[in-house]
Amino acid sequence: AVRWPSHRSSRGARSDGDAVPVVASCSIVIEATRFATSAASSRVAPAQSASTAPAVALSPVTDGTLSSPSLLANLHSDHMLGPMFGRLARIPSALVLWLAWLANRVRPCDPRVSPAHGRLHGLPPTLIHASEAEMLLDDARRYVNKARAAGSDARLQTWHHMVHVWHAFGAALPEASEAFGRIAEFLESVEPRGSTTTATVEQAHART
Repeated sequence: AVRWPSHRSSRGARSDGDAVPVVASCSIVIEATRFATSAASSRVAPAQSASTAPAVALSPVTDGTLSSPSLLANLHSDHMLGPMFGRLARIPSALVLWLAWLANRVRPCDPRVSPAHGRLHGLPPTLIHASEAEMLLDDARRYVNKARAAGSDARLQTWHHMVHVWHAFGAALPEASEAFGRIAEFLESVEPRGSTTTATVEQAHART
């Protein structure tokens, strides 16, 4: 997870408080929500409930079963992951999954490695960014669709012809600046007015 400092709001205004977790893996979000629910039932009050803290995921892997159609459909349009996993795509998926299980002793459908196969109800407001040209597009779609079906507030925003996690290009890429702006809008829409845990999207953008 990435914690962005919050002494300034996304519009540059001063804000007090600690950093808020903004970018996290979907598996961590599920486990944190489960912990917060357990803590609440035990009358333990976390500093900030994971059921209310917003989460942002950038092109996440959510299905370790390798069943997302875009893994093959976008193999040649994904200029970052395609060259890296092109040879792997030639290996029968059953063999790849068996080798993964042999190495980790965790089934590919286990929510710890495939959060899309987990229980996605009661999650915090979640925003996912993905490129329509990347191999992980359907991982993002499946997670968001299942989370919505379970009653969670999950949102997907996609861009055309972008590489995997294009946000890393920062101000050098207009689409990256736009993406950070969308993240700021999302956080402002789900954070209570006057919240002291507003993330500094502008600072994170400037550091990339």
